[in-house]
Amino acid sequence: MYYQVQEFYEENNPLEEVVNLCGELAVIDNFVYIHTLFGHFAAGIKFNRPGKSYHSVEKVDYKNLPKEIASILTLYSKAVDCKDFDKQSIFFNYHGGDFAIWFRPLIRYVKKIGQQSILRVQTFYPVELQDDLKKIANAQKVKANDELYFYL
Repeated sequence: MYYQVQEFYEENNPLEEVVNLCGELAVIDNFVYIHTLFGHFAAGIKFNRPGKSYHSVEKVDYKNLPKEIASILTLYSKAVDCKDFDKQSIFFNYHGGDFAIWFRPLIRYVKKIGQQSILRVQTFYPVELQDDLKKIANAQKVKANDELYFYL
């Protein structure tokens, strides 16, 4: 998996994807890529980790995960009224599976700009745990396209 991340960035992909998410800068970088691959794709090598949910490779293009997340966030900004964005998480149905993306607000220093507030994507995982299932059980669904619905 390490080599998958290395290959992605060596193939002239930017070190981070930045999306305007309801007026906030959402940053998708190697942190979330590595965390998601190792924490939520590696079911076969993870043992004794009860309560972890794992991705089904058929639903998510893990080889282009940062771009996939950026696309989902861009569609969110277009489909959902931004007043419904809590700046913490987004729950959605993608290719028939329920997923969550979580954010962490950070301040970072950018050369020639100075301090910048961002929402860093922290994790992206399939919704399988009871707490998450309760959050979406009675949620309204907003259609972005035939393969993507957001839960509000």
